[in-house]
Amino acid sequence: TLIEYAPVIPGPVSVAHSSNWSGYADVGGPFTAVQGTFNVPQLFTAPTETDTTEWVGIDGVSDGSLIQAGISEEYDPTVGGVYVWAWWEILPAPETPIASIVVGYGDRVTVQIARVGGALWSIQLTDDTTGQTFTTEQNYAGPGTSAEWVVEAPSFVGGGVATLGDYAPDVTFGGLGVDGTQVGLDELLMVQGG
Repeated sequence: TLIEYAPVIPGPVSVAHSSNWSGYADVGGPFTAVQGTFNVPQLFTAPTETDTTEWVGIDGVSDGSLIQAGISEEYDPTVGGVYVWAWWEILPAPETPIASIVVGYGDRVTVQIARVGGALWSIQLTDDTTGQTFTTEQNYAGPGTSAEWVVEAPSFVGGGVATLGDYAPDVTFGGLGVDGTQVGLDELLMVQGG
């Protein structure tokens, strides 16, 4: 079930450019909870490998901390297939796949991340289309200075950014909510290859 967080207030909006993030970041905080629902798009074939993710999280805009969960779609031309999977992640560790949830194109997914107490946080990912839910509790000590709803071309360990895949339909986020002081909303525009 959805926790009743304060709705995101579309107050002052500033625009920022990124090589790998597109979406919105609520700034201010400290944020102790975030939620959002999004659709899983279909990723199309391409001449090279592509990687596209949709996620909801806290931190990452202005610091190296980040707690997040979402869905990835990766196209590998060597096998001619698109792989779709759910995951959660707390930087600097790599993402942890969620094997207990099978996600498909067109599914609606809800992510809720909330501090339980102290440094203990709950990460919940639900496929609203199939009713599958995953929850884990993990330690996280980030500052909580932003909350995000993002479509991303993931960064590689050691540097570099994946090529964002062509997908349809557009990813839309809804049911946005936070727990924390909202100062302003940053619109994040991804720019790759000019």
